[in-house]
Amino acid sequence: GSEQIYEKPATEPAQPVAAAEVVEDEIEDLDDDDLIEELEDEEITLATTAQTLIGITDRNDVADAVIAYLGANYTRAALFMVVAGQVTGWRSAKGGQPIPGFEQFQLPLSEPSVLKTAVESNSFFLGPVPQSGANLALTTFLGKPAPQSALLMPMSMLGRVVGLIYVDDPKADLSEAVVDVQQLSSKALMAFEILILHNKILRV
Repeated sequence: GSEQIYEKPATEPAQPVAAAEVVEDEIEDLDDDDLIEELEDEEITLATTAQTLIGITDRNDVADAVIAYLGANYTRAALFMVVAGQVTGWRSAKGGQPIPGFEQFQLPLSEPSVLKTAVESNSFFLGPVPQSGANLALTTFLGKPAPQSALLMPMSMLGRVVGLIYVDDPKADLSEAVVDVQQLSSKALMAFEILILHNKILRV
């Protein structure tokens, strides 16, 4: 089995008083000249993806930034939502282009699969994807060729898996991609937390 190295966010979403103290400190550190410029025709790296995530306005922006990075760096990638016991296709990329029909993918977590393994263990999965049962439904949606090996990284908030990142690439050693995808997942989760705080601010 794979060694669990996925780290949950170091801090839970801040309570109002704590959040105010943190924000005050962060505002003092801001520079008026810290403007984020449009990035065009540049390599998509974790650093440029982080800049994109800072400016997100809804959860689909987060998904777009995540799949843009994955699509630029891996042959095939996908992002799933995990809601109410279902894994649902959210974003995908194969050769840098969306996989047609991927958003129609749905799989209940009651069905044994590599997706269920990653969600229930709250740990990354790295290995071959069996071509049978619910796994066959997954690889059918992902299209040909079938993956020889795949990496699945759960995205967890407060101990609950809310999303899954999937990558496969026959030209890459996916064991070396674990830390990369883990860092991407952590940045995306922080962006989701920012959105949650934004929404709370607007509701008060």
